[in-house]
Amino acid sequence: MIRANQSVFGPGIALIATTLVGISLSTAIAAPKPTLPTPKPSVQPTPAPKTQPKPQGSSKPSTASIKDTVLVPGEKIGPITAKSTYEDLVKIFGAESLSDIRPPDADDTEKEIGTRVNLGPDLSLTLVWHDKTKTKLYEAIDLGPGWKMPNGLRIGMPMTEIQKILGPFQMVGLGGPYGGVIPLSETTLKQYYGKIIVQMAPVKDAAKKFPKEYKAVEGERLIASTDPNWKALGMTVKYLVIVFPRTDT
Repeated sequence: MIRANQSVFGPGIALIATTLVGISLSTAIAAPKPTLPTPKPSVQPTPAPKTQPKPQGSSKPSTASIKDTVLVPGEKIGPITAKSTYEDLVKIFGAESLSDIRPPDADDTEKEIGTRVNLGPDLSLTLVWHDKTKTKLYEAIDLGPGWKMPNGLRIGMPMTEIQKILGPFQMVGLGGPYGGVIPLSETTLKQYYGKIIVQMAPVKDAAKKFPKEYKAVEGERLIASTDPNWKALGMTVKYLVIVFPRTDT
């Protein structure tokens, strides 16, 4: 697996890629029920209803209440901006929606720490911090399909739709960790080069189901999106990685 700060050099073009691990941790905190002294009544009390109303918890927003689901590479993912801190996330989403995790491929020498924002299958995502202070965002990974760029780019988008946005483009051949990565520097999204990583993937078991077509687009090389072998493989956007600029303020 690779991370956003790793690069591979294809035929004349530097590519940045990443493989994400979908980790969804959920922590439920139940408040203990208080025990209050009760004086003995002189008459038989009226039985209390079996179902008592539960006290309200924190003000965690539901998925439906998150109105801003637009992502702008390098700038924002809905209400999350490049300057958001962990404390900001608590205010926005509620502490119970946040789970600390270890970023994919982080080794013992790295100080990075990840926070999973659990907002359901469509809007959950993982944020990676530069260090344990959790005050400077590095990247966002494992985004759900509910986050979309203004042009509609999102997880799960098929290749035919991507071509409507980018026009004909090139993509790294399959079979390696960089397979399916689109070099954006030569596309209509070139202004976001270095701020977003787009990686596509074929259907499950594509190499077994379509061995001829898979072999034709295999290998660490750039292949045109117009190559007819891609069609049988059912290519869709598998990963989006948003890279935030380093801020010191």
